Amino acid sequence: MTTRLAAVTEFMLRAAIAALLFLQAATMFGDRAAKEVIARHTTSFTVSAEPVSVTLNVARGKARLISAAKSAQCTVVLEIEGVTADHPPGFIVAVFAGEHRVGEVALYVSDQPQTFAFAIDEVVVRALRGGKSLQIRFVPESGLHGQPARPQAPVRISAISLGIERQ
Repeated sequence: MTTRLAAVTEFMLRAAIAALLFLQAATMFGDRAAKEVIARHTTSFTVSAEPVSVTLNVARGKARLISAAKSAQCTVVLEIEGVTADHPPGFIVAVFAGEHRVGEVALYVSDQPQTFAFAIDEVVVRALRGGKSLQIRFVPESGLHGQPARPQAPVRISAISLGIERQ
């Protein structure tokens, strides 16, 4: 009886882990059909010792972005895609939309492309006042207050997209 109980427990544990992994993947990647991309930058670049800026032209979708940011049924999402490094970079990348810090990119697995997504509803409304573009800045940091970043490998980013996810 103990062997059967152990087998059932192991099966349930594996099923729970599989369900959690599926939920994580569904949360990370969402339902692509429910996402509208407003602006996309597809020229890859690297972040190392110096900050890097990328400008997203949102002129045609500015009104939709602001409306979505104010809606309870939508979320404005900034996605940083295809993030890799040859080996652990030894620093984090602070991400800014306009003047507002929206999150960090931290690689713990450097050889598999990763995607980072940040909900930026409040930020996008403030950042787009009077403008038709959104500047995204990537600033290297050590992760320790007052300590400078000491990059050991550049972080590569293959694309950035700004979109609206409907719930």
